[in-house]
Amino acid sequence: MIIRETLQHLRDAHGDILASERIERLVVGVCFTAVQLSGGACGIARSELAEEMAGGAARPRNLGAFSPGRLRGQPILDILEHQDDRSLFGSVKLAVLNAVSARVIARSSYTTVAGRDPLEWIDASAGKVITLVGAFPSYMDKLSEQPCRLQVLELDPQAFPERHRGSYVPAERAAEVLPHSDSVILTGSTLVNHTLDNLLRLISPGTFTAMVGPSCGLIPDALFRKGVSLIGTIRILDPEAMFTVISEGGTGYHLFGTCAEKICILHD
Repeated sequence: MIIRETLQHLRDAHGDILASERIERLVVGVCFTAVQLSGGACGIARSELAEEMAGGAARPRNLGAFSPGRLRGQPILDILEHQDDRSLFGSVKLAVLNAVSARVIARSSYTTVAGRDPLEWIDASAGKVITLVGAFPSYMDKLSEQPCRLQVLELDPQAFPERHRGSYVPAERAAEVLPHSDSVILTGSTLVNHTLDNLLRLISPGTFTAMVGPSCGLIPDALFRKGVSLIGTIRILDPEAMFTVISEGGTGYHLFGTCAEKICILHD
């Protein structure tokens, strides 16, 4: 599992960071969960509040030291090792992992390009088949203007604007579609809902594969080993503004121009 492998790599190579960092601030917004660590690094992950609330009556409410109101000051290793993978707590853990990764990436030699969109590396010429996993509106708009054939795997057909209905492919057809794609774009949501590992197994070797979104700010080692070619995520420039945007229900769109910039991490 990508998250487990990433945590193990951090243990092996950056155990000093894991041992020293604590939660300084945490905000769970409608769209994203945001965290700042005691060392200043920030991370974001998609919130899955709708799923969490739907099963609220059957969920344990007392999480002890990890209950809401008690997370500040908790050692991050205690959080990352906790076995609770419910959607909300899973978002907290991924945001923490992204924050640690942001600190590591800043001091490491990964090939990182700032201010550019991952689509700049996608060959969308005529005859190319591009599969987008998840109805990502801005990418659907941009790719539909290109001469490529766009197909979008999605669980919920209602997530599609009418203008893109022709690109819809039911998610259960992933095994038919992914092996025959020239490029695949996976959103960070696949990390949150634990579908990423299975999806990567379906992609043919050599396929250009991009992971995109604020949730995929992990150090890239495990993703690169599984065939990912590029990670397109964000770098937080203004933590205070980030927490304001997240607490007011902001999406990734609202982060740009206020507190974050796009970065791409390339697999050399």
